[in-house]
Amino acid sequence: MVTLVNTEDNCFIKKLQECFTNTPISNEYYRWEEYGGGYLSANPRKEVEIGYALFPPFRRQGRGYFIAEAITMLALQKYPSYRVVAYVPYDNMISMSILQRLGYVLVDKVGFNVFQYKPFCEISLVKTEDLSFILDVQQELGNRCEKKWPGHVFYRCEYGGGALRVDQEKGEIEICYVIFPQFRQQGKGTLLVKAITQMALELYPKFRIVAESAMPISTHILEKVGFIKQEGSIFWKGDDCDSDY
Repeated sequence: MVTLVNTEDNCFIKKLQECFTNTPISNEYYRWEEYGGGYLSANPRKEVEIGYALFPPFRRQGRGYFIAEAITMLALQKYPSYRVVAYVPYDNMISMSILQRLGYVLVDKVGFNVFQYKPFCEISLVKTEDLSFILDVQQELGNRCEKKWPGHVFYRCEYGGGALRVDQEKGEIEICYVIFPQFRQQGKGTLLVKAITQMALELYPKFRIVAESAMPISTHILEKVGFIKQEGSIFWKGDDCDSDY
């Protein structure tokens, strides 16, 4: 069992900081005996970054998972309403594997691989600017994308992708999604709509989430996730709706 102790020991903190590619910006450092330690860094966006490191003599001995788990649990305990994230260099495959085993999913690739703790998420969406992928999604969306989605943000997963379009004046965020043909009729549409809706809720918690459906099967999927149709509009009502699939 890992016991993390808050520390202000400058010598220890400096030694720990030297283990990271970029020096952490934090005033919350924690020590795990002689093995290493971690930090928490909360920001006004209700996001808390975790970081952990083992000192060289104690690496590659199976301890990484346990210290990552301990610092994650500490973040959840201290900041229960915050998103827990970790920034991992692209070449640190060991740390990425540890975080994924703990329930983190890759959510962005800007400077670092950005992971978020989502232990119950079944599809991981990653923001993308891959033109080839975007063109595939636009082709599947057809006129909807050409007419209504300038400046939209695309997300991808192995089965397809989705996009968000924000209307600041109306306080609305519209979602759309695409399952590529070879993955259809396998129950993945519901999972993808859940994931893109969760992304919208996290990024714009006060905005109304709306969707457009041109096909009965799509409307059915949206209704299972918690959307309702009312007066010609489809909008997200919440988790009290049937979400089984």
